[in-house]
Amino acid sequence: DTEATTEVQLWQLYARCLTELRCHPSTRSLSPEDAAHVLVKRGYVSQYQAERLLEGRSRGYFYDRYKIVDLLGVGGMGTVFQAEDTTTRDIVALKVLSDQLKRDNGMRARFLQEAHIGLKLKHPHIVRTHEMGSAGGLPYMIMELVRGPSLLEILLRVRRVSWGAACEFGRQTALGLEYAHQQGYIHRDVKPQNLLVDSACQIHLLDFGLGMTREGETGDEFSMAMIFGHQSVGTAEYAAPEQTKDSLSADARSDIYSLGATLFTAMTGTTPFQAETTAAMLEAHHTQRLRSVREYVRSIPVEVADTIARMMARNPDERFRSAAEVAEALAPWSKTVPVEFDFDTILAERKLQARERQ
Repeated sequence: DTEATTEVQLWQLYARCLTELRCHPSTRSLSPEDAAHVLVKRGYVSQYQAERLLEGRSRGYFYDRYKIVDLLGVGGMGTVFQAEDTTTRDIVALKVLSDQLKRDNGMRARFLQEAHIGLKLKHPHIVRTHEMGSAGGLPYMIMELVRGPSLLEILLRVRRVSWGAACEFGRQTALGLEYAHQQGYIHRDVKPQNLLVDSACQIHLLDFGLGMTREGETGDEFSMAMIFGHQSVGTAEYAAPEQTKDSLSADARSDIYSLGATLFTAMTGTTPFQAETTAAMLEAHHTQRLRSVREYVRSIPVEVADTIARMMARNPDERFRSAAEVAEALAPWSKTVPVEFDFDTILAERKLQARERQ
């Protein structure tokens, strides 16, 4: 059997291959790197596993029945991999808590919260979570694999997208948010990097790690407020004013504000407010005047600018009452614009960023 399903079997396979190569006259001088290359070429291991073998890594090749195939990205809580279910051969995304955070009760609670909420939400514009588990003392979750960039990655390439494309991204996201709100969950961290775009220009909202129920955070496992406090939950550039003062006051309208800030950035290439520090940015949502998106891009229709302004009204009562209303307001202005990208190039850039963070 040439397929390894555990770390021990993988190392045994590597050692056997190296021994066989060195016993044959024509390949006697091959290096460990050459042996790893042979294993990849024969399909015994992935390129990512081969690189870890050469680094002498003893763990991180398998999580239960899931074989790690490649790196998808690294975030504040952990790492996301492309993985293969060795029983079904399905390719999935596997997110695992960072080893450095396994004793951090707060981050573990946030990770588990994201997994539990994800298991309950089933909508075409929300990344599906299929299951959760634990291996080597680290919790992990299995999610659908979205082969596409985040909106942030798109903006880093092109600076801004057309207002029609932004409206379509916003409309789809609003539909996903409306579903989550109807199920009783508030996201609290809507931003460009949490919106994935696939090859069909479909939006997939991810990361409910800061999510809470409309009744507030309840249960020992989800006592985020007890761990982190009530203030400053979310991302400074996109968090609603009321959310930065008291995170438990966030409701569906807070997500609408954050989506408005996200669309503002997508249409203009700049965040709604400018500040030097995180504290100043949080304060800016309370004190700075919100400029119209038309001050940056004159071609944006007045009706679209008014919609963004209403989504980002400082007073929650002046915003749209629901994400469904947002989707309805954006629909007449939405345009499906193909997003060109090479997923392998995106993965290569993410790997480079991951190495820089290590």
